[in-house]
Amino acid sequence: MALTVNLRGPQAPVKKWKADRDLYLNADKSKVVEDGKPGAAWLLARKGREVNPRLVAQYKLGDKPKRKPNKPKATAKTSDKSTSKGSDKSTTKGGKK
Repeated sequence: MALTVNLRGPQAPVKKWKADRDLYLNADKSKVVEDGKPGAAWLLARKGREVNPRLVAQYKLGDKPKRKPNKPKATAKTSDKSTSKGSDKSTTKGGKK
């Protein structure tokens, strides 16, 4: 019977991370590049596959926030003509005073 000793101390549980899309590394393996982007040289993970926890930590894959869809900025309705820029004149129907 063999005795094993853990010299690293208690370790946090390893959280599994799955790739939500194909991920690549650039040529010098310094950063992650998405599929189809220029510079994608080395395959890191296929969509739906688990990624090694060491690689997740190294490339900070689990820390990236989810993408939010672009929403157009809400524009204020200019029903009050005195608040519009550069217009101090009030007009009536037809554009005359």
